Amino acid sequence: MSRILIVDNDTTTIQVIVGTLAEADRPYVIAATTAEAQQAIEVCPDITLALLRFESENIDGRELCRWIRQTKPPAQLAVIAILREEQLELEADMLSAGANDLLLDPFEPRELRMRANIVPSDQLRRVDAAHTTAASADEPRLYVPVFDPATHRLSFGPYEDRKKRWEADETVTKVLLDRIIVCPECEAIPTFRPGCEVCGSAWSQEQTLIHHYACAYVGPESEFHTASGLACPKCHLQNLVAGSDFEQTRGCLQCADCQTIFAEQKMIAHCLGCQHRFAAKDGLVQEIHGYQVERPSQAALISSHSFHFGGAAAQTSTQIVPNVPV
Repeated sequence: MSRILIVDNDTTTIQVIVGTLAEADRPYVIAATTAEAQQAIEVCPDITLALLRFESENIDGRELCRWIRQTKPPAQLAVIAILREEQLELEADMLSAGANDLLLDPFEPRELRMRANIVPSDQLRRVDAAHTTAASADEPRLYVPVFDPATHRLSFGPYEDRKKRWEADETVTKVLLDRIIVCPECEAIPTFRPGCEVCGSAWSQEQTLIHHYACAYVGPESEFHTASGLACPKCHLQNLVAGSDFEQTRGCLQCADCQTIFAEQKMIAHCLGCQHRFAAKDGLVQEIHGYQVERPSQAALISSHSFHFGGAAAQTSTQIVPNVPV
């Protein structure tokens, strides 16, 4: 996976960037000066994006951007410049130097994700506060389950094997997200629709029922019709007269599958896993939890004045750092 170079010495901004990259498991390199940034690019040919401060102590964004463009085209190494509001009038200078895009500091993590095309982990859900500088890489990550189309259940995907460890870890906060109805047979997730309370079919037709007073027979109107008029299909009494011989009840339903006649449909669940049909009231109520996991502090990554590796790159950093003077 390609690395992202962070060229900045503002602690708050670096924490926001590092936290956003950590959510996407993206490797990164941090440089605190222009010279360190040049060294990082020479040592790490897999850097494809540079997030650099336009102007700060020991950082000259324009000079660095021009140096980058002498050897690397925008398609090979993209540059996003970070400017403060009072520097906006100089944005043309940065674009002329070769920057691909600009970020106005302070910025939200979602702005960075959008401009840098940083995609968070599928299992991670996070709500960003509007234009805050308080976001920290030390904030906990909230892992939530998602629907697994293979098992028709909620799963943590690649993090499923960590669930038992989270349950036993006192530093992990268990968060109740929702309560849902699952299949009482296999605990898979069902679909819900109005249907027949006997067979669960969703197909029904509206019927008019006739109640024959003489024999107390009740049936659909179609059973009473004959060529000569209305006759009871049970006692065969002919020429029935509405009001004196029978009563009509409109608005009833007849199931197209089992022919059951009923007054109204019930909420029926159909399990996606075992295909079991059951009344929604008979479903199993299951609590859905997320797990808020504390992340290690990133302070060590931004406290010194030499560039450092983070994310997936941390596994190989010991092989690269000795080659870079500090």
